[in-house]
Amino acid sequence: METKVCTWCKREFPSTNIYYFRRKSANDGLHRTCKECEGHEFIQPNLKAKQGYKICYKCKREFPATFEYFTKNIRGDDGLQPQCRSCRGRDRHRKVVPKSNKDGYKFCGKCLREFPATTEYFLVYSKDKLQKQCRECMGKSFKHPIEVKTCRVCKNTFPATREFFYVNRSILLGACKKCTNLKRYPSTKKYLLSADAKKHQKDKMKEWRKSNPDKLQVNRVKRRTLKRGLPSTFTVNDWHKCKEHFNGKCAYCGYEGALSQDHFIALSKGGEYTKNNIIPVCGNCNTRKNNKNFFEWYPKQEFYSKKREQKILKYLNYDKKTQCQQLTLSI
Repeated sequence: METKVCTWCKREFPSTNIYYFRRKSANDGLHRTCKECEGHEFIQPNLKAKQGYKICYKCKREFPATFEYFTKNIRGDDGLQPQCRSCRGRDRHRKVVPKSNKDGYKFCGKCLREFPATTEYFLVYSKDKLQKQCRECMGKSFKHPIEVKTCRVCKNTFPATREFFYVNRSILLGACKKCTNLKRYPSTKKYLLSADAKKHQKDKMKEWRKSNPDKLQVNRVKRRTLKRGLPSTFTVNDWHKCKEHFNGKCAYCGYEGALSQDHFIALSKGGEYTKNNIIPVCGNCNTRKNNKNFFEWYPKQEFYSKKREQKILKYLNYDKKTQCQQLTLSI
Protein backbone atom coordinates (compact mmCIF):
# COMPACT_ATOMS: atom_id res chain seq x y z
CA MET A 1 0.00 0.00 0.00
CA GLU A 2 1.25 3.46 -0.88
CA THR A 3 2.06 5.81 2.02
CA LYS A 4 2.34 9.55 2.41
CA VAL A 5 4.10 11.82 4.94
CA CYS A 6 2.14 14.69 6.49
CA THR A 7 3.92 18.00 5.81
CA TRP A 8 2.91 19.39 9.22
CA CYS A 9 3.38 16.60 11.83
CA LYS A 10 5.86 14.58 9.70
CA ARG A 11 4.00 11.31 10.35
CA GLU A 12 3.53 8.62 7.70
CA PHE A 13 0.05 7.27 6.92
CA PRO A 14 -1.52 5.21 4.12
CA SER A 15 -2.55 7.46 1.22
CA THR A 16 -6.32 6.89 1.61
CA ASN A 17 -9.31 9.04 2.40
CA ILE A 18 -9.29 7.65 5.97
CA TYR A 19 -6.22 9.80 6.86
CA TYR A 20 -6.31 12.56 4.18
CA PHE A 21 -9.02 14.67 2.61
CA ARG A 22 -9.44 14.51 -1.16
CA ARG A 23 -8.15 17.24 -3.50
CA LYS A 24 -8.61 17.11 -7.28
CA SER A 25 -5.86 19.62 -8.10
CA ALA A 26 -3.18 17.57 -6.27
CA ASN A 27 -1.07 14.96 -8.12
CA ASP A 28 -2.15 12.11 -5.82
CA GLY A 29 -5.66 13.54 -5.29
CA LEU A 30 -5.11 14.10 -1.52
CA HIS A 31 -4.30 16.99 0.84
CA ARG A 32 -0.72 17.57 2.01
CA THR A 33 -1.69 17.57 5.75
CA CYS A 34 -3.50 14.78 7.57
CA LYS A 35 -6.99 15.08 9.04
CA GLU A 36 -5.78 15.43 12.66
CA CYS A 37 -3.59 18.42 11.78
CA GLU A 38 -6.62 20.05 10.14
CA GLY A 39 -8.69 19.58 13.35
CA HIS A 40 -10.60 16.40 12.44
CA GLU A 41 -10.48 12.77 13.53
CA PHE A 42 -9.60 9.75 11.44
CA ILE A 43 -12.60 7.75 10.24
CA GLN A 44 -12.82 4.38 11.91
CA PRO A 45 -13.65 1.83 9.17
CA ASN A 46 -15.89 -1.19 9.54
CA LEU A 47 -17.86 0.08 12.58
CA LYS A 48 -20.93 -2.10 13.13
CA ALA A 49 -23.80 -1.17 15.44
CA LYS A 50 -26.03 -3.48 17.44
CA GLN A 51 -29.54 -4.37 16.36
CA GLY A 52 -31.86 -1.38 16.86
CA TYR A 53 -28.87 0.99 17.22
CA LYS A 54 -27.01 3.35 14.91
CA ILE A 55 -23.54 4.97 14.97
CA CYS A 56 -23.29 8.70 14.31
CA TYR A 57 -21.16 9.46 11.24
CA LYS A 58 -19.52 12.51 12.89
CA CYS A 59 -18.99 11.80 16.62
CA LYS A 60 -18.88 7.95 16.25
CA ARG A 61 -21.19 7.47 19.24
CA GLU A 62 -23.81 4.75 19.34
CA PHE A 63 -27.48 5.66 19.95
CA PRO A 64 -30.85 3.89 19.59
CA ALA A 65 -32.09 4.22 16.01
CA THR A 66 -35.13 6.35 16.90
CA PHE A 67 -36.35 9.89 16.31
CA GLU A 68 -35.19 10.83 19.83
CA TYR A 69 -31.54 10.80 18.68
CA PHE A 70 -31.75 11.12 14.85
CA THR A 71 -33.84 13.30 12.55
CA LYS A 72 -35.86 12.02 9.60
CA ASN A 73 -34.28 11.33 6.21
CA ILE A 74 -36.57 9.90 3.48
CA ARG A 75 -33.67 9.03 1.15
CA GLY A 76 -31.85 6.93 3.75
CA ASP A 77 -32.21 3.16 4.02
CA ASP A 78 -33.37 3.31 7.64
CA GLY A 79 -35.22 6.65 7.27
CA LEU A 80 -32.75 8.49 9.56
CA GLN A 81 -29.99 11.03 9.10
CA PRO A 82 -26.37 9.80 9.34
CA GLN A 83 -25.53 12.40 12.04
CA CYS A 84 -27.15 12.50 15.49
CA ARG A 85 -29.26 15.43 16.69
CA SER A 86 -26.48 17.00 18.84
CA CYS A 87 -24.01 16.96 15.89
CA ARG A 88 -26.61 18.64 13.67
CA GLY A 89 -26.63 21.69 15.98
CA ARG A 90 -29.13 20.65 18.66
CA ASP A 91 -27.66 20.40 22.16
CA ARG A 92 -30.40 18.24 23.66
CA HIS A 93 -32.09 15.15 22.35
CA ARG A 94 -35.80 15.37 21.72
CA LYS A 95 -37.99 14.56 24.70
CA VAL A 96 -40.61 11.88 24.30
CA VAL A 97 -43.85 13.14 25.85
CA PRO A 98 -45.60 10.25 27.63
CA LYS A 99 -49.34 9.74 27.47
CA SER A 100 -51.19 10.00 30.79
CA ASN A 101 -53.14 7.01 32.03
CA LYS A 102 -55.66 9.23 33.84
CA ASP A 103 -58.74 10.47 32.02
CA GLY A 104 -58.81 14.23 31.46
CA TYR A 105 -55.08 14.70 32.18
CA LYS A 106 -52.18 15.68 29.96
CA PHE A 107 -48.35 15.93 30.14
CA CYS A 108 -46.54 19.19 29.34
CA GLY A 109 -44.23 18.85 26.31
CA LYS A 110 -41.43 20.89 27.94
CA CYS A 111 -41.36 20.25 31.71
CA LEU A 112 -43.08 16.80 31.45
CA ARG A 113 -45.41 17.54 34.38
CA GLU A 114 -48.92 16.14 34.47
CA PHE A 115 -51.87 18.55 34.70
CA PRO A 116 -55.63 18.42 34.09
CA ALA A 117 -56.34 19.06 30.41
CA THR A 118 -58.23 22.32 31.02
CA THR A 119 -57.76 26.01 30.18
CA GLU A 120 -56.53 26.62 33.75
CA TYR A 121 -53.22 24.89 32.91
CA PHE A 122 -53.02 25.01 29.05
CA LEU A 123 -53.68 27.78 26.53
CA VAL A 124 -56.16 27.18 23.72
CA TYR A 125 -54.58 26.44 20.31
CA SER A 126 -57.80 26.22 18.27
CA LYS A 127 -61.50 25.71 19.07
CA ASP A 128 -61.12 22.34 20.79
CA LYS A 129 -57.33 21.77 20.91
CA LEU A 130 -54.89 22.79 23.67
CA GLN A 131 -51.24 23.81 23.47
CA LYS A 132 -48.55 21.14 23.99
CA GLN A 133 -46.77 23.20 26.67
CA CYS A 134 -48.32 24.33 29.96
CA ARG A 135 -49.01 27.95 30.88
CA GLU A 136 -45.84 28.30 33.03
CA CYS A 137 -43.58 27.07 30.21
CA MET A 138 -45.31 29.52 27.85
CA GLY A 139 -44.43 32.38 30.25
CA LYS A 140 -47.85 32.76 31.91
CA SER A 141 -49.24 31.80 35.31
CA PHE A 142 -51.89 29.20 36.01
CA LYS A 143 -55.50 30.29 36.35
CA HIS A 144 -56.20 28.86 39.78
CA PRO A 145 -59.65 29.50 41.24
CA ILE A 146 -59.56 32.19 43.97
CA GLU A 147 -59.64 30.65 47.43
CA VAL A 148 -62.08 32.08 49.95
CA LYS A 149 -61.72 32.26 53.73
CA THR A 150 -64.28 33.14 56.41
CA CYS A 151 -63.38 35.34 59.37
CA ARG A 152 -63.86 33.53 62.68
CA VAL A 153 -65.07 36.73 64.41
CA CYS A 154 -67.43 38.50 61.99
CA LYS A 155 -68.20 35.35 59.89
CA ASN A 156 -67.78 37.28 56.63
CA THR A 157 -66.08 35.69 53.62
CA PHE A 158 -63.03 37.34 51.98
CA PRO A 159 -60.43 36.28 49.38
CA ALA A 160 -57.62 34.39 51.11
CA THR A 161 -54.98 37.06 50.42
CA ARG A 162 -52.82 39.48 52.41
CA GLU A 163 -55.13 42.35 51.54
CA PHE A 164 -57.77 41.04 53.97
CA PHE A 165 -55.76 38.86 56.45
CA TYR A 166 -52.54 39.37 58.40
CA VAL A 167 -49.76 36.77 57.97
CA ASN A 168 -47.80 35.04 60.72
CA ARG A 169 -44.94 32.77 59.51
CA SER A 170 -46.43 32.53 56.02
CA ILE A 171 -49.84 31.43 57.44
CA LEU A 172 -52.98 33.57 57.28
CA LEU A 173 -54.57 34.44 60.62
CA GLY A 174 -58.10 33.30 61.43
CA ALA A 175 -59.57 36.79 61.86
CA CYS A 176 -59.66 39.47 59.17
CA LYS A 177 -57.69 42.71 59.44
CA LYS A 178 -60.63 44.76 60.71
CA CYS A 179 -61.40 42.29 63.50
CA THR A 180 -57.74 42.00 64.55
CA ASN A 181 -57.40 45.80 64.75
CA LEU A 182 -60.60 46.03 66.84
CA LYS A 183 -59.29 43.31 69.13
CA ARG A 184 -56.04 45.21 69.72
CA TYR A 185 -57.73 48.59 70.26
CA PRO A 186 -61.38 47.90 71.26
CA SER A 187 -62.01 51.29 72.92
CA THR A 188 -61.60 53.51 69.85
CA LYS A 189 -62.55 53.25 66.18
CA LYS A 190 -59.72 55.34 64.70
CA TYR A 191 -57.37 52.31 64.79
CA LEU A 192 -59.40 50.33 62.26
CA LEU A 193 -56.92 51.24 59.55
CA SER A 194 -53.53 49.53 59.74
CA ALA A 195 -51.66 52.75 58.82
CA ASP A 196 -53.00 54.54 61.89
CA ALA A 197 -52.01 51.61 64.10
CA LYS A 198 -48.45 51.74 62.76
CA LYS A 199 -48.20 55.48 63.51
CA HIS A 200 -49.41 54.85 67.05
CA GLN A 201 -46.72 52.18 67.55
CA LYS A 202 -44.00 54.54 66.25
CA ASP A 203 -45.08 57.29 68.67
CA LYS A 204 -44.99 54.82 71.56
CA MET A 205 -41.46 53.71 70.62
CA LYS A 206 -40.26 57.34 70.54
CA GLU A 207 -41.67 57.98 74.02
CA TRP A 208 -40.01 54.82 75.37
CA ARG A 209 -36.62 55.82 73.93
CA LYS A 210 -36.81 59.24 75.53
CA SER A 211 -37.83 57.86 78.94
CA ASN A 212 -35.33 54.91 78.94
CA PRO A 213 -32.02 56.12 77.44
CA ASP A 214 -29.90 53.75 79.56
CA LYS A 215 -31.79 50.63 78.44
CA LEU A 216 -31.54 51.73 74.83
CA GLN A 217 -27.77 52.26 75.11
CA VAL A 218 -27.26 48.84 76.73
CA ASN A 219 -29.33 47.07 74.07
CA ARG A 220 -27.44 48.73 71.21
CA VAL A 221 -24.00 47.84 72.57
CA LYS A 222 -25.15 44.26 73.34
CA ARG A 223 -26.18 43.85 69.73
CA ARG A 224 -22.76 45.01 68.50
CA THR A 225 -20.88 42.66 70.83
CA LEU A 226 -23.01 39.64 69.95
CA LYS A 227 -22.34 40.26 66.25
CA ARG A 228 -18.61 40.00 66.98
CA GLY A 229 -19.13 36.82 69.03
CA LEU A 230 -17.93 38.36 72.32
CA PRO A 231 -19.49 37.84 75.77
CA SER A 232 -22.03 40.53 76.85
CA THR A 233 -23.35 40.28 80.44
CA PHE A 234 -23.56 44.00 81.23
CA THR A 235 -27.00 45.15 82.48
CA VAL A 236 -28.75 48.44 83.34
CA ASN A 237 -28.21 47.86 87.09
CA ASP A 238 -24.47 47.41 86.48
CA TRP A 239 -24.45 50.70 84.60
CA HIS A 240 -26.14 52.55 87.50
CA LYS A 241 -23.64 51.07 90.00
CA CYS A 242 -20.75 52.03 87.72
CA LYS A 243 -21.92 55.67 87.61
CA GLU A 244 -22.40 55.73 91.40
CA HIS A 245 -18.85 54.47 91.94
CA PHE A 246 -17.46 57.43 89.94
CA ASN A 247 -20.00 59.91 91.53
CA GLY A 248 -21.73 60.56 88.17
CA LYS A 249 -18.58 62.08 86.67
CA CYS A 250 -16.32 61.25 83.74
CA ALA A 251 -13.70 58.72 84.86
CA TYR A 252 -11.01 60.43 82.75
CA CYS A 253 -11.54 64.21 83.10
CA GLY A 254 -14.14 64.51 85.91
CA TYR A 255 -16.82 66.23 83.77
CA GLU A 256 -20.35 66.30 85.23
CA GLY A 257 -23.05 65.82 82.63
CA ALA A 258 -24.24 63.30 80.05
CA LEU A 259 -22.12 60.14 80.23
CA SER A 260 -21.55 57.31 77.77
CA GLN A 261 -20.15 53.81 78.12
CA ASP A 262 -16.49 53.41 77.18
CA HIS A 263 -14.79 50.03 76.67
CA PHE A 264 -11.48 49.97 78.55
CA ILE A 265 -10.31 47.49 75.90
CA ALA A 266 -12.01 48.43 72.61
CA LEU A 267 -14.50 46.14 70.85
CA SER A 268 -12.28 46.10 67.76
CA LYS A 269 -9.48 44.61 69.88
CA GLY A 270 -11.62 41.91 71.52
CA GLY A 271 -12.96 43.89 74.49
CA GLU A 272 -15.92 42.30 76.32
CA TYR A 273 -19.16 43.99 77.35
CA THR A 274 -18.92 43.12 81.06
CA LYS A 275 -18.47 44.88 84.43
CA ASN A 276 -14.70 44.64 84.22
CA ASN A 277 -14.46 46.53 80.89
CA ILE A 278 -16.99 49.43 81.06
CA ILE A 279 -16.33 52.94 82.48
CA PRO A 280 -18.57 56.06 82.50
CA VAL A 281 -17.00 58.68 80.22
CA CYS A 282 -18.07 61.94 78.61
CA GLY A 283 -18.57 62.10 74.85
CA ASN A 284 -15.40 64.17 74.24
CA CYS A 285 -13.10 61.70 76.02
CA ASN A 286 -14.80 58.73 74.37
CA THR A 287 -14.10 60.06 70.88
CA ARG A 288 -10.52 61.05 71.78
CA LYS A 289 -9.61 57.64 73.17
CA ASN A 290 -11.27 55.67 70.35
CA ASN A 291 -9.52 52.23 70.28
CA LYS A 292 -6.16 53.36 71.75
CA ASN A 293 -4.36 51.69 74.64
CA PHE A 294 -5.28 53.31 77.98
CA PHE A 295 -1.76 53.13 79.45
CA GLU A 296 -0.28 54.91 76.40
CA TRP A 297 -3.05 57.46 75.80
CA TYR A 298 -4.13 58.68 79.26
CA PRO A 299 -0.76 59.99 80.62
CA LYS A 300 -0.35 62.26 77.56
CA GLN A 301 -3.64 64.12 78.19
CA GLU A 302 -3.90 67.57 79.86
CA PHE A 303 -6.52 66.35 82.38
CA TYR A 304 -4.37 63.43 83.53
CA SER A 305 -4.44 62.71 87.30
CA LYS A 306 -2.96 59.82 89.26
CA LYS A 307 -5.96 59.62 91.64
CA ARG A 308 -8.41 59.03 88.78
CA GLU A 309 -6.05 56.52 87.17
CA GLN A 310 -5.75 54.55 90.43
CA LYS A 311 -9.52 54.65 90.90
CA ILE A 312 -10.12 53.26 87.39
CA LEU A 313 -7.55 50.47 87.78
CA LYS A 314 -8.88 49.56 91.25
CA TYR A 315 -12.47 49.35 89.91
CA LEU A 316 -11.40 47.12 87.00
CA ASN A 317 -8.86 45.06 89.06
CA TYR A 318 -5.92 46.05 86.81
CA ASP A 319 -2.22 46.11 87.71
CA LYS A 320 -0.33 49.06 86.23
CA LYS A 321 3.05 47.31 86.08
CA THR A 322 1.90 44.18 84.28
CA GLN A 323 -1.02 45.96 82.51
CA CYS A 324 -3.11 42.81 83.10
CA GLN A 325 -6.41 42.22 84.84
CA GLN A 326 -6.40 40.31 88.15
CA LEU A 327 -9.46 38.09 88.20
CA THR A 328 -11.01 37.10 91.53
CA LEU A 329 -12.06 33.45 91.66
CA SER A 330 -15.09 32.56 93.79
CA ILE A 331 -14.60 29.10 95.40
